[in-house]
Amino acid sequence: RLRDEALTSYCSQWQRVPVSIVTNAGYFDGVTGWTADNSTRAQQTGTFPTEVWPYTILLTNSGANGRISSASIYAIRASDYFYLYVPMSVRSGTAEVIVRDVTNGANISLNGTATETRRGWSGIEVTGQLPATCDEIQVWLVGQEASALIEWGPVFMHPADAKRIQLDARVTTNDNVGPVHALSDFPFATGRGG
Repeated sequence: RLRDEALTSYCSQWQRVPVSIVTNAGYFDGVTGWTADNSTRAQQTGTFPTEVWPYTILLTNSGANGRISSASIYAIRASDYFYLYVPMSVRSGTAEVIVRDVTNGANISLNGTATETRRGWSGIEVTGQLPATCDEIQVWLVGQEASALIEWGPVFMHPADAKRIQLDARVTTNDNVGPVHALSDFPFATGRGG
């Protein structure tokens, strides 16, 4: 415990960590929890001075609609609204975010634009509402074309009305947390701004 405290107090560098209910949302554990389908995935490490995020995942399609899928998420209740933001850099093709209702085997309707074709870093920001019969979801990060090459940043996802989100077990005091920046839920999607 003392060694851990010393390392976090004196030797650590601050890093951006996404506030998210998605497992390994910032890719700090490599590609653990992210499954590739019709594609390959590789963790990328940011380097100074162009680093936007400490880690990203590079999606390289081997066929149309290749994707990486998050581990299943059970932290949102049926009928709840959610907020999702994913920064990404499109190198070729079209990036798309899908929230998959695993319970019912269908894609959830999203409010906002769920695709992006612009080159360079931008982001996809959407909201939605879970169906009343949904208990399990996944986030799919998709490249639509067979030649798509997309670098995905961390996945920020939380219930739209969330006031608290559980932090990593290593966070033991306020000293372990730097500035917290809010991303407001835009009212265009649900009529309920944050």
